[in-house]
Amino acid sequence: MKKENSKIVFFLGPIVLFIWGLICYRLFFKNTEHTLKKPTQSLHFDQIEILKRDSFELFLDYKDPFGLHGIQLQQSIPKVEKDVSRKLNTKNVRIKWPKINFLGLVKNANSTKGIAILNIDGSDFFFKKSQEREDIRLINSTPDSVIVSYKDIEKTIYK
Repeated sequence: MKKENSKIVFFLGPIVLFIWGLICYRLFFKNTEHTLKKPTQSLHFDQIEILKRDSFELFLDYKDPFGLHGIQLQQSIPKVEKDVSRKLNTKNVRIKWPKINFLGLVKNANSTKGIAILNIDGSDFFFKKSQEREDIRLINSTPDSVIVSYKDIEKTIYK
């Protein structure tokens, strides 16, 4: 060893041993003064004061920040009445869907139209858009999902 290195080791060695000694002391022989203590006084909720609600008023007499002062905005929204005469009794009708899995989409490089591959109850079928087989109609297809309808009920099936 060089003489310079031995002086550094002689000086830094005790400092490193002192720091490791402190770490070991705190881990193994730590005094329990710093542990959390349970509160000795219990909380009484009947002593809590209930604050009165503060009333306030908004002052809205400032310049229009968006510059819409000259534009007349529509104040009322016209109500749309629902057609209550046409009610479907869909609560009592339960349709058992066949097991449908979306396997993928096959697309020609030159065309935007694709052919979806669906597995229906264990059989593979190729569907074009708006094509129907076994009461299942393909409405729309994307690379990760298809929208199919079965007995006029639509469902989205993901890969």
